[in-house]
This record gives sequence, C-alpha cells and structure tokens, in this order.
Amino acid sequence: MRIKDKAYVALGIAMIELAVTPVLLAVSGYGTSGHAVLSNTLSLLFYVFLVGSVSSLAISFAKDRMHGLIGIFRNRSMLALLIVAGLLNDAVSQALLGIGSIGTNPGIGAIVFRTWIIMVAILMPLVLRNKVTKIQLLATMFGLAGAYVIVSNGTLLTINMQELPYVAILLLSALAVTFSTLIMKKYNADTMGTIALFNVSSAMFLGIFMLFFNHASAFAFTPTTVFTIFFLGIVAYAVGTTLYFYSLRVLGPMIIGNIILVVPFLTIFISWFAIGTAIKPYYFIAAALLSVGIVIQQRFSKAPEHIKSKAGAPGMTIFDISGVFADTKSLAISSSMMGDKRALCVKLSGAVDYDRLNQVSGKYGCLAFTTDRLHEEVTGDELDFIRDITGLSSGETALVGVGKADMVERAFEELHGSMQYGTSEESNVYTKSE
Repeated sequence: MRIKDKAYVALGIAMIELAVTPVLLAVSGYGTSGHAVLSNTLSLLFYVFLVGSVSSLAISFAKDRMHGLIGIFRNRSMLALLIVAGLLNDAVSQALLGIGSIGTNPGIGAIVFRTWIIMVAILMPLVLRNKVTKIQLLATMFGLAGAYVIVSNGTLLTINMQELPYVAILLLSALAVTFSTLIMKKYNADTMGTIALFNVSSAMFLGIFMLFFNHASAFAFTPTTVFTIFFLGIVAYAVGTTLYFYSLRVLGPMIIGNIILVVPFLTIFISWFAIGTAIKPYYFIAAALLSVGIVIQQRFSKAPEHIKSKAGAPGMTIFDISGVFADTKSLAISSSMMGDKRALCVKLSGAVDYDRLNQVSGKYGCLAFTTDRLHEEVTGDELDFIRDITGLSSGETALVGVGKADMVERAFEELHGSMQYGTSEESNVYTKSE
C-alpha cells in the first residue's frame, strides 16, 4: 500500500473511532446531560489516561521493544517539548473544553473548539516555516461552515455576555490543540513512543491534580464508567491517537484539519445506522459544504512550500517533504531527521555533479540525494510519494536534503552554481507577512 494511502486509512480508522465514541457514550448513559460534572470529568480522564498509558506502552513494546520511546529520552529538549505537546493535546485541552462547554452549550463548544484549524493555518508559516495557500484557507472555511451547520442543528448559534468568559476558555482549548499539533508536526520522533509519552505525562498531571483536590475518593466506579474508561483509554487514546498523529505527520495539518471536520457528520450517520436517529434536511447542506472543502483541499494538496530563512538563490523554490519519511525504516534518514530537522526538496532542470553534491552536503552536515540516484535506504514507495506531492514528472529530477533546515538551505544555495533549479507554479500563497 502506498504511503499516502496508508495515512488516509489510518486517518479513516481514527475518524470512525472519534465518531463512534459519542454514540457509545450516549448509549451507555455517560453522555447524558448533567451526568459528568467537571470534577468527575477530570477524575475520569485520569483513569482513561492510566489505561491509555498501559495500552500505548504495550503497543510501543510490541513494535520495537520501546526503542523509539527510549530514543526520545536521549534528546532532552525534544522530550520536554513532546511532554508539553501531550499535556496540551490531552489533559489541558480536554479540561478547558469541559469547563467551556459547561458555561455555554455543546454546539458552541464544538464549533469554537474546531477553530484550532484556522489557528494552525495562521501559525504554520511562523512555526513550521510552511506557506499556506489561499485556496487551502478557502477549503477550510467551507469545511468549518459544514461543521457549523451540523453542530448548530441548522440554526444560528447565539452567545450572550455571560457566556463570553467560557467562549474565551474554549478558544484557549483550541489554542492548546493548535500548539500540540504544530509541535507534533515540527519534531520528528517515533509516533508510538510519543503517544505513550503523551498518555503517561497526562496521567501523572491529572493524578497530581486529583491528589491535591482529593477527588480520587469521590469518583464512583460503575459499569458505565468502567466501560468508558477502558474504551477511551484503549481505543481512543492509545490506538486512535497513534493513527491520528501518524496521518498528521504524513499528510500535514491542513489536510488533516479539513478532513477531521467530517467527524460530527459521521457521528450522525453512525447514530442513524446504529440507533435510528432521524436524518434532517440540513444534514445534506452540511454534507455538501464538507464535500466541497475536502475536494478543494485534495485538488491542491501538494508538498507545502518552505519559507527560506534568508533570500535564496534566484528562482529556487523549496518544498518541505518531511512527511514522506514519517515512518521510514532507514536509520540514516531517521537519525538525520530526529528532532526539528526536516527533509527539503528542490526541482532540478540541469545536470547533477554528484561529486560536488557529496562534498557540499558533507560540509553542511546533511544527507543529500536525487530522485534519479536515491539514497540506498529510500524505498520505491517513498520515491513515488516524493514525485506525487511535488508534481515531479517522469522526465524531471529533484534534489532532496535531510538535516537542519538552515543547513540544507545553505547547501542548496552553494550548489546553485553547478545546478539549475526549477520554479514553482504556485504563487498564490499565504505567508506571515500577509
């Protein structure tokens, strides 16, 4: 199976899990109004992450005897950032979402929380140094409109003055997910080991909270809560989160964010199929808006253009293709990409001096190869993915550099004298200066 197809399958499974969860909770009774006050929710999340920790550690052990997780601990700065990302994505965002939803309503909570997609688009040029096209922003707006129709029940959601502080809390929840998403995309590490780290750090964080406020003794274990804990811990926060973040690293935040907006609609469809929930006319409007957004996003889904740290060689357009190697089996490539390092690519229109290429790449401490003469550990699937996301035709060649982004740029610039670079056809882009 192609790398992109595997990422879409992983995302599809994760989305089904996200969509099924509210239905199962509603059937079990935990999703009923007033059942879960904030203290119970936070206590529940502690036990969820405890189960998630055991499950994800078991998955990490089964995959590679936890070598990926151990590798994260060797890089202290990356370890600290991934712990922060885990707390923001799991404990912090869910706690803030719970508080914000209590003071507003589920519809407002759902749509305000999903503004993280817009926040990611705004911050991507600053954090990831990836440009976002205006057409991608348009596709996201179509998707958000479709999600709004679903969560608002086809009406206009209104917010009164008393709800404004809770809306601000919901925006903070969205911002927490935004920074977690950007950190996960920026820093390359073993995905299964990272999810295990997420669950362990979140369980420890909420465990300290429970001890401080003495919530542990007040939590009641019932068949419903036990079912919820094990379902969310294993299915959602171990398996589902691993699949979700794998697809994020391969496909990128814009594609993931746009497709994930389908989840509320998917929940309704599953609810109709499973328990006979009525299908209402406005669902078709929502489906049309979501479909338009996804089609537009897919039509223009190419490798994001990398924002150069300084004025590069004339006509040199650099693409960020780090997602190609999100699950690479190559030790050389994975070590060259560990942490905040990137895989960058430029199209070539002239002959390649490979002696010069090896000399310059060694000088700047990066791994370099072309699509005509691949590194020995690059697979055919990875080559096909590079060609796909860069729009490389059969007669064209691309130069790939893996390492510190600034060093790869400098290597590309120095090689500019002996190689000629192609230019990008995409000029309608959104950057931090706009």
